[in-house]
Amino acid sequence: MQSRVRGLRGLLSHLSLWCLAVMLPAAAWADDAPARPGTPPLAAGSALAGLGFGDKPYVLSDSGTFSDTMNRIAAESKRSCGTVESFGWEIEGDVQARVDKLTGSLLGSLRQGKFLVRDVKSKVVPDNGTVQTYTAERSDRRLLLLMALSTPRSRTEKTELVLLICDTSQTESQPK
Repeated sequence: MQSRVRGLRGLLSHLSLWCLAVMLPAAAWADDAPARPGTPPLAAGSALAGLGFGDKPYVLSDSGTFSDTMNRIAAESKRSCGTVESFGWEIEGDVQARVDKLTGSLLGSLRQGKFLVRDVKSKVVPDNGTVQTYTAERSDRRLLLLMALSTPRSRTEKTELVLLICDTSQTESQPK
């Protein structure tokens, strides 16, 4: 369990290089199973996207860097983020297959929810294949999503996939 918490902390530290982090109180979406002390709660789904997770991720806390990063990405499209949700999965075994399954499931669920999903290129995050950004839009909602894959720095750490979702529906960035 300590390696899980250490791994998530390491991932948050790693992602802070890109100015990532925000804890959404997801009480309505939190898993019913009690979490072990020191373990983040599991999320049953995303309130912003209105979808459930078949493979439940951890709810991640944010020290402000997730929100900052999402706002910087949104500003490239003259938007800004309202609420930000942050989730994380530990990846074991065939990393690419698991990431493909999680990504495909998420994007498929968004499309089933009548969202138009588009891949977005951002200058804020590195273009090295470990970070993907998307928009998901429908008549009543505009979302910005970021998926980031961490690489373990030691044999005891696990690979993790972080998902950030922010609502850009009601907010627009002010010109500077």
